[in-house]
Amino acid sequence: CVDSNLDRVFVGGYSGSVYCFGITDGQIEWTYKTGEAVKSSPMYHELTDAVYFGSYDNYFYCVNSKTGALHWRRELSAILASCCCFNLSNLA
Repeated sequence: CVDSNLDRVFVGGYSGSVYCFGITDGQIEWTYKTGEAVKSSPMYHELTDAVYFGSYDNYFYCVNSKTGALHWRRELSAILASCCCFNLSNLA
């Protein structure tokens, strides 16, 4: 996914990490490591300035979009293999 300024792109990987790349130079700005593969597409939310994604480690994550610092993670009863989406006030 891409941030609202079209400056950065966020991708997950089989390595278990989510990567933030600068769009203009392709340089890695930050990496966040989970316990297993990240096969779901990360989702950027402009109001929270955060990136949300699931991992095969059975956790759902929220990280700061600028630094990759963990805001929170929640354990799930199953893996999250697809992207998430927002309505006006909730995460689904």
